[in-house]
Amino acid sequence: MGQTHKRRNSAPLKIDFLYQPPMFKVSETHQAATWLLHEKVSSNVKKDVDEMTRPDDKDILEEPKKIYEEKLIKVDNLKKYFKAGQKNEVKAIDSISFDIFKGETFGLVGESGCGKSTTGRTLVNLYNPTEGEVFFKGENIKDKNKIELHKQMQMIFQDPYSSLNPRWTVQDIIAEGMDIHGLYSNKKERQNQVKELLETVGLNPSHATRYPHEFCGGQRQRIGIARALAVEPDFIVADEPISALDVSIQAQIINLLKKLQKEKGLTYLFIAHDLSMVKHISDRFGVMYQGRLVEVAESEELYKNPLHPYTKSLLDSIPIPDPKVEKERGDFTKPPENLSDINASLREVWPGHYVAYTDEDYKAYKEKFQEGISIS
Repeated sequence: MGQTHKRRNSAPLKIDFLYQPPMFKVSETHQAATWLLHEKVSSNVKKDVDEMTRPDDKDILEEPKKIYEEKLIKVDNLKKYFKAGQKNEVKAIDSISFDIFKGETFGLVGESGCGKSTTGRTLVNLYNPTEGEVFFKGENIKDKNKIELHKQMQMIFQDPYSSLNPRWTVQDIIAEGMDIHGLYSNKKERQNQVKELLETVGLNPSHATRYPHEFCGGQRQRIGIARALAVEPDFIVADEPISALDVSIQAQIINLLKKLQKEKGLTYLFIAHDLSMVKHISDRFGVMYQGRLVEVAESEELYKNPLHPYTKSLLDSIPIPDPKVEKERGDFTKPPENLSDINASLREVWPGHYVAYTDEDYKAYKEKFQEGISIS
């Protein structure tokens, strides 16, 4: 009581939007994540901020753009249909093709029921495709041993409550894959590996003997991540791993996934319905609508230059944290019907930017934007 607390920074620095600030020790009991305490910031903040944001400042801002050369996953004309009664079928995935490069995060976004989760499960061979092919490291996954494949490809599931066996201890849950693949030589080594994994995902090693019901949602999801990491995979499908969590916990899980990717060179397929979150974590992402991909591009490009009507509608639906702006923006406009035209196919309208256009749409696009846009 009686203490004076300063308000949060109402004018963030430019660098705050580019890089997560490091932690600084303010006192024995107080730490703060802020660029204002960086050694390059002195009393004359404005002058030093200008110095910090110069293009030639290698230490802080200049991070080389990721260049992906090795294709880890290739999806070619993939289809997955489910029977609905004796005569009908549901086209969960309807002819989609895309690539995922080693070391990147490829996001997949769309409304519920559009086929995102089915795509993820088919990529890791939990579902057999109706048609089409999935290649992993240049080999068709149909030709690979399923047990060996699942050592290299893992999945983090959406629901942290139902994805963990309530009768098993955390140690047995995490070590299940290690048991299958024989990744330890004795019981002591098994215990040590589990404890290391718990520390890696930010949990206490003493948690190994507990059961899932003793943890909150965020902790359970960390256990699920540790289980996926236990077999040292190259590729992880994260199927809406934060949708069942509180907002504050979501950020922790996202930061953990990014940290693990940097440390272990992981490749992710990140599935979500929250487009803003997908943009935050993904290098590239695709937009799905009724089982088909309607647009694929780098995250920044897709945000700044959405071309497909459905992508535009998703972006328009993202709330802006400003009541005045929201009021002026008016009601959300639903996308037009029949967006998933069977005659539309992904076409590269800009290097790395693909849109599902019919011949007529593509011709109209070229006529409208023929100046200043390179068409492959």
